[in-house]
Amino acid sequence: MGERVTRARRLRRVRAAAAPLVVAVVLGHGAVLRRRLSAIDVLGPGSERGDGPEDEEVDGCDGEPVEPTYRLVTAAGVSVDQATVRAARRYAQRRGLDVVDLVPADLPVEPLLALAWRIVPGTFAADPLATGFGADHALVVTADVLARARVRHREGLSAVDMHLLTKTLKRFAPRSMGHVVAPGLRARPAEPAAHHRAGVESAYAMGTPFMLALRASGLAVLGGRAVTGRAWGVAGVVAFGAQAWLATAGTPFQPRDLAVRVPVRVPWALCDRSRALRVGRRPGVDAAVAERRDRYRLQLADGIEKLFEPRRSDCPSCGDHRLTVRVRTGDMLQGKPGTFSLEQCRGCGHVFQNPRLTVEGLEFYYGDFYDGVGEEEMELLGATGREQYGARARFVAAHGTPRRWLDVGGGHGHFSLVARGMWPAARFDVIDLAESVEVAERRGWVDRAERGLFPDLAPRLAGAYDVVSMHHYLEHTRDPGAELDAAAVVLEPGGLLSIEMPDPESSLARVMGRWWGPYLQPQHLNMVPLRNLEAMLVERGFSIVARQRAEAHEPCDFGFAAYMVANRLGPPSDVPWRPAPSRWSDLRRSVGFSAGMPVIGLGLALDHLMAPLVPVLGASNAYRVLARRAPRASTRRAAARRA
Repeated sequence: MGERVTRARRLRRVRAAAAPLVVAVVLGHGAVLRRRLSAIDVLGPGSERGDGPEDEEVDGCDGEPVEPTYRLVTAAGVSVDQATVRAARRYAQRRGLDVVDLVPADLPVEPLLALAWRIVPGTFAADPLATGFGADHALVVTADVLARARVRHREGLSAVDMHLLTKTLKRFAPRSMGHVVAPGLRARPAEPAAHHRAGVESAYAMGTPFMLALRASGLAVLGGRAVTGRAWGVAGVVAFGAQAWLATAGTPFQPRDLAVRVPVRVPWALCDRSRALRVGRRPGVDAAVAERRDRYRLQLADGIEKLFEPRRSDCPSCGDHRLTVRVRTGDMLQGKPGTFSLEQCRGCGHVFQNPRLTVEGLEFYYGDFYDGVGEEEMELLGATGREQYGARARFVAAHGTPRRWLDVGGGHGHFSLVARGMWPAARFDVIDLAESVEVAERRGWVDRAERGLFPDLAPRLAGAYDVVSMHHYLEHTRDPGAELDAAAVVLEPGGLLSIEMPDPESSLARVMGRWWGPYLQPQHLNMVPLRNLEAMLVERGFSIVARQRAEAHEPCDFGFAAYMVANRLGPPSDVPWRPAPSRWSDLRRSVGFSAGMPVIGLGLALDHLMAPLVPVLGASNAYRVLARRAPRASTRRAAARRA
C-alpha cells in the first residue's frame, strides 16, 4: 500500500513539473523567433531617394552600367507599389545584395513564424549553403541572376512556384541574398496547404511525412490533454497561442490574423498540418516521372544481364586469384533491380565490385541519383557538408596556398563554393560526368566546368593546376590508376593532390555488412586500402605529404544504416523505375519511412557519441591522403619504371 502511495506522489510531482516545463519550452522557442524577427531590416522612406523607375538602368559615362539592374518578381495576387520597389532597390545596392526577399509586415502568423525558424537574419546572406527560404510574396533580383537562373516568368507565380524560385535564386546568389520588411506590401490571403508542404519538403526532404505527422500528432495530443483538463495540456495550449504574441511583440510585424488565430491557434495549426499531410505531388513532377518511367521500362525489357561484365577471377590491382566475397547486397538507396557483390583480394586487400557494371550499367544505376528525380535531395544533402568541406580545404591549406584548383567529381560544386570563401582570389574548376557541373558554372560556384572522363580531358589541361582534389571520387571509377595518371598530367611540378575516399579497413565495415553505408552499391566499384593508394601514388612520382584517418571520419554510419532500413520498409513509390504508385505504395512509404525516422535520429546520436572512440576502435569510415607531384624529371623516371 505504501509503495502505491509513493508512486502516486511521484506521478503527481511529475505532472506538476510538466506544466511549467511545457510553458518554458514553448515560450523559449517564441523568444528565439522574436529575436530573429527583430533582426530583419525594415525599408524606410529615406531608402527610396535617388532611384529611378523599376527597370531603369543607370549608365556611366562610357555607356556601361555602373550599378546592377534590378527586376521585380511577384506571386499571384501580390501588388507592389513603386515606392516600395525603389526603396528595395536602394536597399539592395547599399547592402551589395543580388536578391532581396520582401516580407510583408502583416504576414500571417504561421508562415511568419515558419520563416523566422528557417532563417537566421544575421548570417543568412553570407551563408552560401543556406536554403533559400522567403516570404514568397515578392523579390527584387538583379537581371544578371535572373538570366543565369533562366527565370522565364516574373509575375503571377503560384505560392509553390514562388517558394521554389526563391530557393533557386539563393543558389545563384549564395552570398548575396537577404530579407527586408516592406511595410507597404500587403500579404496575400491564407497560405495553401501545398505551399506549406513545399516548405517542409525543402527543409526535411524524405522526412517530410514524418515531420508533418509529428507536428500534427503533437498538437493533437496537446489539445486532447487540454480538453480533458490536464494542467500541462491547458498550459501548453495557452503558451502555444501566447507564443505568437511573444514572437511578434516589439518587432516590425503585425500579422493580420494575430488577434483571430492566437486564441484558437492549436486547432487551427492542427488543421493546417493535416491538410499539408494529405497534399500529393505537383502535376509537373508526376508528368516528368511518368516520362522517365517509359524510358526505364524499355531499358529493363531485356533484363539486367547486359548491365554487368563477366565476373573476373583475379584482382584488378595485383592480379592475385585469391578472392573472397566481402558483401552481397541489392540497391539499398534507389531500390533498382539487381544484386551486387564486393569481393576482396586476400593478397593486397583491394575491394572491388565483381562482376563489374558495364558503362551502360553505370548509366542505368546513376540515372536519377545525382540529377533528375534525385537531384534535389542530393542538393540538400550536399548543403549539409559544410564542416567536411572546410576540413578538406584546411587539409590542403596547411601545406600551401592554392591558385588554380581542379575538383574532380565535384558535382554541383558545393566544396568549391565553400573553399572559395577561404581563397577568394583562387580559381576553382570542376570536372564531372553529370549535368550538375554546368549548373555549378552558371551559378558562379565554379569558374569553369568540364563534362567528361578525367583521363580523356587531362591532356588538354596539362600542367594547368597547382591543386587537384578527388573527394569520394576514386571509388566510383573503373580504373583508379588511370585517374591518378591524369592527376599527374594536369598538376604542375610540385602541385598537390588531395584524395578522400571510403576506408575498407574500417572495423565497422565488417560488423555492419551490407548496412555499412560507404559500400554504396552499385556505385562504388573500387575501394582501395590506404597503403595500396599510397603505393600507387609513389609509383607515379608523388611523395606523401600528409594522411588523416579519424579526422576524415563522417559520423553517419548508424544513422545511414537506419535510413537504409527505413528505405527498405517503405521503398520510394514515386520513382520511374517502379510501377506507378498506388494508395497502398504511398501509404507504405509514408508509414515505413515515418516509423524509421526516430531510429535514424537515434542512429545519428549514437554516431556522434561514438565519434571520440573512432581512433581507438579503428572505425573511421574514410581517409585522406595529400601527395605532392615530383619535379618533371622524377615523374618521367616513375613513368619509365611503370612502363
